[in-house]
Amino acid sequence: MAAVRRDLWTTRALPLHLALLVALAACAALGWWQWDRWESQRRGSLLERPQPPVVVTTLLQPSTELPDAAAGRSVTARGHYLAAGQLVLPARALHGRRGSWVLSALRLDSGAVVTVVRGWVAGTPVAAPPAPAGEVLVSGRLQPTEPVLDQPDPALAPGQATAASPVELLGRVDGPFDPGLLVASAESPSTPDAPARVGLWLRHADPSAGLRNLAYALQWWAFGAFAVFLWWRALALQGLEREAAAGSPRRVPDELPETVRTDERTP
Repeated sequence: MAAVRRDLWTTRALPLHLALLVALAACAALGWWQWDRWESQRRGSLLERPQPPVVVTTLLQPSTELPDAAAGRSVTARGHYLAAGQLVLPARALHGRRGSWVLSALRLDSGAVVTVVRGWVAGTPVAAPPAPAGEVLVSGRLQPTEPVLDQPDPALAPGQATAASPVELLGRVDGPFDPGLLVASAESPSTPDAPARVGLWLRHADPSAGLRNLAYALQWWAFGAFAVFLWWRALALQGLEREAAAGSPRRVPDELPETVRTDERTP
């Protein structure tokens, strides 16, 4: 270990340091790339159907299941946002930035409530940004809801929730609720601090989806750890070679042999 410390800042060790940095950067980048591939496969594909927009009431009925043919359809919904039906969903990313989704309850003219993912905001605000007052026209796509935890997360503050689902709005606003989610792409009128628009990803039904990519990610990070070991081992070998080339220093005895001391006393 002492030899390794002595050789850390020598010119001869510089190529080893550069090689280690390149190897660690490559392994980290490739590992994160495979990790993202794994998460993308777990989420599945974004469902977008090419049909022209229709009024949401033509596809949904309150207190029913979301029809398969409705998922991914482009729709419009006219109504007004309910002040009590505004929630913040923390730990949501957009383009690599951490933030939160804004989940809102929209009361339609028919009396039914549509659960709207209004968009994304940076950070974790204490309260959702204000929704437009009065009647509003929301455009977007229908998506399935996210699963809701059996027990509420005790770490969440009031006004926060974990899942994009009408279930999170129960007890806050009166129904009936339409099934699914309306992921907003536009609303009119809008507000100056309107959330950024998001695309909602479907959850993959197969829990084993992307496990190969997960294994590759862990493998690349293991390669990075092995590169650190090789770097340390190479430095140690350099230190041993340097000591061998210099030769072992000759040991000077602490005291002369008895025969030498006798000869020195002899006249």
